[in-house]
Amino acid sequence: MRNTQAMRLPQATRKLLAGRFDALRTELTAWFGRPVGACQPPDILSYGPGSFFRPHTDTTNDPLHPQIRARDLTAVLFLSDPQHPDNNPAQDERYAGGRLLLHRSTGPATETDEAMDVTGPAGTLVAFPATTRHEVTPVTAGQRLTAVAWYTAT
Repeated sequence: MRNTQAMRLPQATRKLLAGRFDALRTELTAWFGRPVGACQPPDILSYGPGSFFRPHTDTTNDPLHPQIRARDLTAVLFLSDPQHPDNNPAQDERYAGGRLLLHRSTGPATETDEAMDVTGPAGTLVAFPATTRHEVTPVTAGQRLTAVAWYTAT
Protein backbone atom coordinates (compact mmCIF):
# COMPACT_ATOMS: atom_id res chain seq x y z
CA MET A 1 0.00 0.00 0.00
CA ARG A 2 2.76 2.45 0.89
CA ASN A 3 6.48 2.82 1.15
CA THR A 4 7.17 5.99 3.12
CA GLN A 5 8.40 6.94 6.57
CA ALA A 6 6.88 9.14 9.25
CA MET A 7 9.67 11.24 10.75
CA ARG A 8 10.07 11.61 14.49
CA LEU A 9 10.01 15.22 15.62
CA PRO A 10 10.87 16.83 18.93
CA GLN A 11 7.75 17.51 21.01
CA ALA A 12 8.21 21.29 20.72
CA THR A 13 8.33 21.05 16.92
CA ARG A 14 5.22 18.84 16.83
CA LYS A 15 3.39 21.33 19.03
CA LEU A 16 4.41 24.27 16.83
CA LEU A 17 3.35 22.43 13.66
CA ALA A 18 0.01 21.40 15.22
CA GLY A 19 -0.61 25.04 16.17
CA ARG A 20 0.05 26.20 12.61
CA PHE A 21 -2.37 23.64 11.18
CA ASP A 22 -4.96 24.48 13.85
CA ALA A 23 -4.73 28.17 12.89
CA LEU A 24 -5.99 27.25 9.39
CA ARG A 25 -9.40 26.07 10.63
CA THR A 26 -11.14 29.42 9.99
CA GLU A 27 -9.86 29.60 6.40
CA LEU A 28 -10.72 25.94 5.75
CA THR A 29 -14.23 26.48 7.16
CA ALA A 30 -14.74 29.38 4.74
CA TRP A 31 -13.27 27.47 1.78
CA PHE A 32 -15.27 24.27 2.28
CA GLY A 33 -18.43 26.04 3.46
CA ARG A 34 -18.82 23.89 6.54
CA PRO A 35 -17.40 23.96 10.07
CA VAL A 36 -14.00 22.32 10.46
CA GLY A 37 -13.33 20.55 13.73
CA ALA A 38 -10.19 19.82 15.69
CA CYS A 39 -6.86 19.11 14.03
CA GLN A 40 -5.38 15.69 14.75
CA PRO A 41 -1.59 15.58 15.39
CA PRO A 42 0.28 16.14 12.12
CA ASP A 43 2.87 13.81 10.63
CA ILE A 44 5.97 14.60 8.60
CA LEU A 45 6.24 12.07 5.77
CA SER A 46 9.53 11.42 4.02
CA TYR A 47 9.63 9.80 0.58
CA GLY A 48 13.02 8.77 -0.85
CA PRO A 49 13.69 7.14 -4.22
CA GLY A 50 11.22 4.30 -4.76
CA SER A 51 8.83 5.54 -2.06
CA PHE A 52 5.13 5.84 -2.89
CA PHE A 53 1.61 5.69 -1.47
CA ARG A 54 -0.93 3.75 -3.54
CA PRO A 55 -4.49 5.09 -4.04
CA HIS A 56 -6.32 5.32 -0.73
CA THR A 57 -8.60 7.50 1.36
CA ASP A 58 -7.72 8.95 4.76
CA THR A 59 -10.82 7.74 6.58
CA THR A 60 -12.57 4.46 7.33
CA ASN A 61 -15.89 3.13 8.57
CA ASP A 62 -14.06 0.61 10.79
CA PRO A 63 -15.09 1.18 14.44
CA LEU A 64 -11.76 -0.31 15.55
CA HIS A 65 -9.98 2.82 14.27
CA PRO A 66 -11.92 5.76 15.79
CA GLN A 67 -9.18 8.37 15.16
CA ILE A 68 -9.04 7.53 11.44
CA ARG A 69 -12.84 7.21 11.29
CA ALA A 70 -13.19 10.76 12.68
CA ARG A 71 -11.19 12.36 9.84
CA ASP A 72 -13.17 14.80 7.71
CA LEU A 73 -10.49 16.84 5.88
CA THR A 74 -6.89 16.15 4.93
CA ALA A 75 -4.29 18.92 4.63
CA VAL A 76 -0.91 18.37 2.96
CA LEU A 77 1.82 20.99 3.28
CA PHE A 78 4.72 20.56 0.85
CA LEU A 79 8.07 21.07 2.61
CA SER A 80 10.37 20.35 -0.34
CA ASP A 81 10.32 21.51 -3.94
CA PRO A 82 9.52 19.22 -6.85
CA GLN A 83 11.90 19.21 -9.74
CA HIS A 84 11.05 21.06 -12.92
CA PRO A 85 10.35 18.47 -15.67
CA ASP A 86 13.27 19.77 -17.79
CA ASN A 87 15.88 19.39 -15.00
CA ASN A 88 18.32 16.51 -14.70
CA PRO A 89 17.62 14.64 -11.42
CA ALA A 90 21.33 13.97 -10.88
CA GLN A 91 22.09 17.71 -10.87
CA ASP A 92 19.19 18.92 -8.76
CA GLU A 93 18.58 18.74 -5.00
CA ARG A 94 14.82 18.81 -5.47
CA TYR A 95 12.83 15.60 -5.78
CA ALA A 96 11.50 13.98 -8.95
CA GLY A 97 8.33 11.89 -9.19
CA GLY A 98 6.29 11.88 -6.00
CA ARG A 99 3.24 13.57 -7.54
CA LEU A 100 0.16 13.99 -5.32
CA LEU A 101 -2.79 12.87 -7.42
CA LEU A 102 -6.43 13.37 -6.40
CA HIS A 103 -8.75 10.88 -8.09
CA ARG A 104 -12.17 11.82 -9.39
CA SER A 105 -13.73 8.39 -8.87
CA THR A 106 -14.27 6.77 -5.50
CA GLY A 107 -14.02 3.14 -6.61
CA PRO A 108 -10.98 1.01 -7.37
CA ALA A 109 -8.38 2.54 -9.69
CA THR A 110 -8.75 1.83 -13.39
CA GLU A 111 -6.72 2.77 -16.44
CA THR A 112 -9.34 5.36 -17.40
CA ASP A 113 -9.52 6.86 -13.91
CA GLU A 114 -9.15 10.65 -14.01
CA ALA A 115 -6.73 12.18 -11.52
CA MET A 116 -5.62 15.75 -10.90
CA ASP A 117 -1.99 16.50 -10.06
CA VAL A 118 -1.97 18.96 -7.15
CA THR A 119 1.76 18.83 -6.39
CA GLY A 120 3.16 22.23 -5.48
CA PRO A 121 6.37 23.95 -4.44
CA ALA A 122 7.48 24.08 -0.81
CA GLY A 123 4.97 26.10 1.20
CA THR A 124 1.94 24.99 -0.83
CA LEU A 125 -0.99 23.68 1.20
CA VAL A 126 -3.52 21.35 -0.43
CA ALA A 127 -6.69 20.45 1.48
CA PHE A 128 -9.39 17.99 0.42
CA PRO A 129 -12.12 15.81 1.94
CA ALA A 130 -10.64 12.77 3.70
CA THR A 131 -12.94 10.59 1.57
CA THR A 132 -11.09 11.67 -1.60
CA ARG A 133 -9.09 8.84 -3.14
CA HIS A 134 -5.53 10.02 -3.66
CA GLU A 135 -2.01 8.71 -4.11
CA VAL A 136 1.65 9.68 -4.22
CA THR A 137 3.46 8.35 -7.29
CA PRO A 138 6.92 6.80 -6.80
CA VAL A 139 9.74 9.24 -6.08
CA THR A 140 12.49 8.73 -8.66
CA ALA A 141 15.16 11.05 -7.20
CA GLY A 142 15.73 13.24 -4.16
CA GLN A 143 13.62 13.42 -1.02
CA ARG A 144 9.97 14.51 -0.89
CA LEU A 145 8.90 15.93 2.48
CA THR A 146 5.36 16.83 3.48
CA ALA A 147 3.52 17.71 6.67
CA VAL A 148 0.10 16.05 6.78
CA ALA A 149 -2.73 16.79 9.18
CA TRP A 150 -6.34 15.70 9.45
CA TYR A 151 -9.31 17.66 10.72
CA THR A 152 -12.40 16.14 12.31
CA ALA A 153 -15.98 17.11 11.59
CA THR A 154 -17.67 19.29 14.19
